[in-house]
Amino acid sequence: MDLRPLRAECLAMLDGLDIPIPFDLLTFCDRLGRRRKRPICLRPVTLPPGSPTGVLISTVVADHVLYQVGTTPLHQEHIVLHEIGHLLWGHADGHTVTDDAFRLLLPALDPQAVKCILGRGGCTGVEEQQAELMATLILQRVAEWSREQARPVPAEYAGTITRLRHTLERPDNAHE
Repeated sequence: MDLRPLRAECLAMLDGLDIPIPFDLLTFCDRLGRRRKRPICLRPVTLPPGSPTGVLISTVVADHVLYQVGTTPLHQEHIVLHEIGHLLWGHADGHTVTDDAFRLLLPALDPQAVKCILGRGGCTGVEEQQAELMATLILQRVAEWSREQARPVPAEYAGTITRLRHTLERPDNAHE
């Protein structure tokens, strides 16, 4: 399958996002929530084995992203961005969930207030590719920005940094 057209669509969508530099997931979600006029609430949860690592639940007033607590921070960030990819692509629009299924996931919330629940099993393969590619491209762009940023060196460390750079760039002259 040729993913180039999908990648082009994702990149166009990505260009319209207000991604904070340096990247901060909570700030990103806050900005996106304000743009969408509905907050995005992140909820770390322990999901059972064999279940999705992330779930998107859209209520009448907010979008809730549940993500697996028992994994690395980078994986958690990717899970959240994947679920946000579903939001950006509009996959949550028009999906419904039964009251019983919702009570199992979030017993404290009123099922009548829920507009949509979107887990990995509720999407088509194309929707999953769209969300996954969006998450990957956001993280790729953030990584590129991180590499590009120059970090100022405090004056008291400038000499040490210069010697280290000289040693690492020219190890054969380390003892000059």
